Amino acid sequence: MKDQERCEAFTGTTAAMRADNRWLGAEDIYGYGDVHVKITAVIRYTNVKFEDGRVKKELFALRFDGKKKELILSPTKRRPIVKAWGTNVQNWIGKTITLYVDTDVRKPGTRDEKTWGVRVREIDVTAPPKQAGPAKRPEPAPPDDELAQWLSGVAVLTSAQSCAEFRDLLNTCPPRLHGQVSAALKAKEAELGQT
Repeated sequence: MKDQERCEAFTGTTAAMRADNRWLGAEDIYGYGDVHVKITAVIRYTNVKFEDGRVKKELFALRFDGKKKELILSPTKRRPIVKAWGTNVQNWIGKTITLYVDTDVRKPGTRDEKTWGVRVREIDVTAPPKQAGPAKRPEPAPPDDELAQWLSGVAVLTSAQSCAEFRDLLNTCPPRLHGQVSAALKAKEAELGQT
């Protein structure tokens, strides 16, 4: 018997609409501020076919610890990493980079059309290493808007799958917010009967 078409109201995030896309895109991290990820591998692909039918003869991507999607490594994304750790990609493995969304990117192949893009923040390798010392000072209270963004992300979760996807993003949550966001996610899972 053939599967019948179904419809239902959707209240999740747009990242869920990209769940089948293997590449990390702006909608996957939009609204989360800076996203910190650890590089586990640099992958070389050949003859990659995209959804629009284009075929890329060769492309490189970054694979991250604990993440399902890979980030296509364009020259714009590559330069901050090269500047910090050099041209030998073996030196990149195990390093943490910060991703963010730029909402004013020129769409490839156009002159004036704009789109969104994932970008890599400049990496400050001159910062002195943190030294162990006396007890840490308490972290300042987070800005209300950043915490509100994370909590609103929890509020719209409607299924076990959306909770699991959000839990994958939780390790990118700023440490000062992690406790509150984690508690909200746990409460949402309990509300949905998943614990």
